[in-house]
Order: sequence, then structure tokens, then C-alpha cells
Amino acid sequence: MTLNTFLKIAAVAYFSFGAGLLLAPVPFMCVFGVGLDPGGTMLSRILGAALIGFAMVFWRMQGDLQNSTVRELLLASFVYNLIDLPVVFEATLSGTMGVMGWSAVLLHLLLAVGFGYFRFGRK
Repeated sequence: MTLNTFLKIAAVAYFSFGAGLLLAPVPFMCVFGVGLDPGGTMLSRILGAALIGFAMVFWRMQGDLQNSTVRELLLASFVYNLIDLPVVFEATLSGTMGVMGWSAVLLHLLLAVGFGYFRFGRK
């Protein structure tokens, strides 16, 4: 897989989750077995807006690994997914998130591996 293809896939994933969190946070999180109070709804919308912003960057970005900006964005997304992975894993394992939480665990794992591969492994 090329970096450009991976970035398009990441953009679609980020946009899908971002749109759900921004536009319909309560029903979106209900799919994952999580209820939201008004504060949780607000924070979900903030996260959704951020994910949509990153989706736009990934969609428009050309995957030139010699470009320092591209490398830094790959690193930032690797770190984000690496940090969020155990958070979502623990939430799913403890029952805070329902069975659909495992799909979020898998998505974070695949994105962390992909961003890590293109940032550190591929020259």
C-alpha cells in the first residue's frame, strides 16, 4: 500500500468518526454502549471537529516522506492512536464501552501500525 492510499483510508476513518461525534454524538456513542451527559456531548463534538480537521489534512496531503511536515503529521497521528489505544482497550475490557468498542480498538491499532510504518519503517 502506498502512503497516499493509506492517508485516504485514514481520512475516511477520521471523517466518519468525526462526523458522528460532531453531528450526532449521543446516538453515535450509543452504538458503542456509551451514554453521554451534556458535558460529554460537548467534548464529543470538540473531538469530532478535530477529527474532521485531521481528515481534511490527510485527504489533501501528498505523501512525500522527504517532507518534514508530512513526517511530523505521521508522527503526531501515530502518537495519538498509540495513546488512545489503551484508553479504548481498557474502556471496552471494563465494560464502559460495549462490544462495538472492540472495533474502535482495532481501528486505533491499525492506524497506529500504519502511521508508525510510514513514519519509521518505510524509507
